[in-house]
Amino acid sequence: MKLLFFSLIFFTLPLKAFYLLPENHPLREPLTKLFLDPSPLESPEKLFEKGFKAIALKKQGTLFIGTHPTLPGYVLKFYLLPATTDEATSNYHTLLQRCRGAKKIRDLLKSRQSTLFTVPDKWLYELPYSSKAYPLYILLATDMQILNLTESASAWKHKVTKEHLEELLAIIKIGSASTGLTKNVPYTKSGRFAFIDTEYPDRQLDLTEFTRYFSEEMQKVWKEICH
Repeated sequence: MKLLFFSLIFFTLPLKAFYLLPENHPLREPLTKLFLDPSPLESPEKLFEKGFKAIALKKQGTLFIGTHPTLPGYVLKFYLLPATTDEATSNYHTLLQRCRGAKKIRDLLKSRQSTLFTVPDKWLYELPYSSKAYPLYILLATDMQILNLTESASAWKHKVTKEHLEELLAIIKIGSASTGLTKNVPYTKSGRFAFIDTEYPDRQLDLTEFTRYFSEEMQKVWKEICH
């Protein structure tokens, strides 16, 4: 019984300890004001009326990625009101996975004292009308100030060194990263590449798919370190 008790603590602790927005976080109050009732989640139009600005609408317009002027420096990602409890639970686990993936990368970068890559902080904010059967959460992430696709593609082609590739490989080995480097690991104004797509923290990737992003010189280096 004691072993079971500590096992339950172990499996519930990561969400509470690492992924939920802290109670004393300065953004908790503006988030509460924005989502006092579920009406903004009824449609993209309702969100726009509330002052939200869309960066992207995905999954037939049910997944919103955007910003709000009362939350400067942060990007929000959340789903509109799901039709079923199963859908709500699936959406919640997807957002949770993004937080877990970001933490895996962050821990590795910290251990390597990396100055080449970065990853946004990601938290989950539970909405007031959320329940265990119908979980509703907002994912809040720091805005990484990413450059556009053309600038990011150029950075992967011309700014990458052997040290970049060694760190990239280390991140791939822990099951993270993305083969779409230009879009999902863009270059930032800080001069680092940011892992913004962290939805799949345990996937296996084909290392040859990364080669096309590098210069001819770095393609040779990539092949060498991969072998």
